[in-house]
Amino acid sequence: MKKEYIVIVVLLAALVAYLGLRKTDRTGYELPELGDIANKKISKLRIQSGSETIELAKTDGKWTIGEKSYPADTAKVDDLLDVVGKLTVTALVSKAESFVRYELDPEQKIGVTAWVGKAPEREFDIGKSADTYQHTFIKLASDNSVYHASGNFRNKFETTVDELRDKKMLKFESGAAVTLSIKSPDRDVFLSKSEKADTPEDAGDGTATDQQQDTAAAEKTPAEITWIMPDGQTAAVTEVNTLLSELSNVICDSFIDESGTDALTDPQYTFTVEADKTYELKIFAMTGGGETDKKYPALSSMSDYPFYLLESQVKRINDNIGSLFPEATGDKPADKSSATDS
Repeated sequence: MKKEYIVIVVLLAALVAYLGLRKTDRTGYELPELGDIANKKISKLRIQSGSETIELAKTDGKWTIGEKSYPADTAKVDDLLDVVGKLTVTALVSKAESFVRYELDPEQKIGVTAWVGKAPEREFDIGKSADTYQHTFIKLASDNSVYHASGNFRNKFETTVDELRDKKMLKFESGAAVTLSIKSPDRDVFLSKSEKADTPEDAGDGTATDQQQDTAAAEKTPAEITWIMPDGQTAAVTEVNTLLSELSNVICDSFIDESGTDALTDPQYTFTVEADKTYELKIFAMTGGGETDKKYPALSSMSDYPFYLLESQVKRINDNIGSLFPEATGDKPADKSSATDS
């Protein structure tokens, strides 16, 4: 019986020792501490996926893409920089260099390199998301271990040049507009804004007390705004404001190969707005014959690159003009896809 107790004690001691060693083995490593990099310090970013490489560079405080220096979407670039600059390793996953299972092999990984000044500051590979969708598998350039990084961010780097380009083609403060010109095959309209100064509802006899003056100031009638044509006719203010609101925030669907710009010579619509400066939007005849590829080529004074607007976008603009001039018909830009020989 005494021997049995001794055996049990020995087994318990062995088990405790094993568990202690196992725990030590699991926690006996130090995770890389990367430290944060402020977005404003990053000067260049490279994203490599398979044979595709995207390079973003910051020049004069603005981000551009590739050799052609396409303007980049600031919000999307900031999302990428947030991941790069705040990359945090949370756990060691594997030292076995079994990269395929984590999508960190050359065919599946996304390589990321960030520069501060002229020197690479952070370099790592992005694999698939962990099953919890709270982490992403990564491999640092400095070693071949696979780590968990905090956050689910692979999809942000699964992008293209076109997706990263700035698609804001026309942007201005609609309330600052003072003139609006609309040209189409059927119409040439010029509208100018007239704004009467605010006046108190009752100016009184000039002997009002301070309190009465304060009350009168608070009860000023809103400035009266009208939009006037050269012949003296006025346009509906609400409809003009609706059209200006649509024009003041034009976001394109996609871009046209610059080589096609020379063919854009006969706009169906030309809008010119005078605000803090002159803004212009030209919309050309529709292209595409299918149900999903109907788009309108367009040019903007705020972009050096031709682009496409969706059919739904141009329809809203056309509907706004129809509301502004309800007597007019046939203003919709021509549809090349449905044209027939006469």
